[in-house]
Amino acid sequence: KNYDDALKLSMSLRQRLLSFNKSYSSKTHSVRKRLEAMRHHFTVAEKLRSMAFWKLRSKQAEIQKELVESMKTAEAKREAEAMKVLEAKKAAKAKKKKVVPTATASDVIKISRADVSKLPVAFGFRLGDKSSKIAATAAATKWRVEGKKASNSIFIGKNTPTSKGTPESRHSAAKSTTPRSSAILISTESMSSNYPGWTKKTYERASGNTAGTKDTYFYSPQQQIKFRAMKGVDTF
Repeated sequence: KNYDDALKLSMSLRQRLLSFNKSYSSKTHSVRKRLEAMRHHFTVAEKLRSMAFWKLRSKQAEIQKELVESMKTAEAKREAEAMKVLEAKKAAKAKKKKVVPTATASDVIKISRADVSKLPVAFGFRLGDKSSKIAATAAATKWRVEGKKASNSIFIGKNTPTSKGTPESRHSAAKSTTPRSSAILISTESMSSNYPGWTKKTYERASGNTAGTKDTYFYSPQQQIKFRAMKGVDTF
C-alpha cells in the first residue's frame, strides 16, 4: 500500500512539474523556488517508493522461506508415516511365517560304538573280481541268516565311480590316499585289536599359514582308503 501511494504521489508530482515547466517559461525567482521545492518533494517521493519496494521484497523473501520450511516439514511427516506403514507390514509378514523349532542340547542323539556296530553292514567286493563278489554275497547272506542287518553289497575301487554304498565310503574312495604334498610323515602305527590291519598315520604341514599343524589319517587294510575321523572308520 505504501509503495502504491508513493508511486501515485510521484506520478502526480511529475505531471505537475511538467505542467509548471510549460506554463511558466519565465525564470523568475519565485518560480525557481517553487520548482526547486517540487523537485525536492519529487526526490522524497522517489525515496519513499524505493523504501516501500525493498520492504515488499524482504517480506516476499520471508514468506517464501516459511513456505519452503513448511513443505520440508510436511515431506518429513509423510516419510515418517510411510516408514511406519512399512514396518507394520513387515511385522505382520513376520508373524505369518512359521516358526521352525531349533534343536537344543537335549535333542542331540548320542551314538556309541556299540550302537554303530548294530547298523546294517555292507560287504564290498572288487570290480571285475568274481571270487570277491561271490564271497561278499555269501557273507551278506550268512549275516542275514544270523538275524543281523546287512545291506546290498557295494563296489570298492577307484575305477567304480558309480558304485553304491555309504556316502563316507564313496567320498573316501574318490579321494587320493596320499596326503598333501607339503606334509611330512611323522609317525605310523597300527590301530587297536578292534581294527585289525588298520593303520594310523600322523602328518605335519610344512608350508602355508597352517604350517606346524598335525593331521591324523586312518587307512583301511587292503585298499588303503583314507579316513579323517574314527566315525568314518566305524561307519565303513
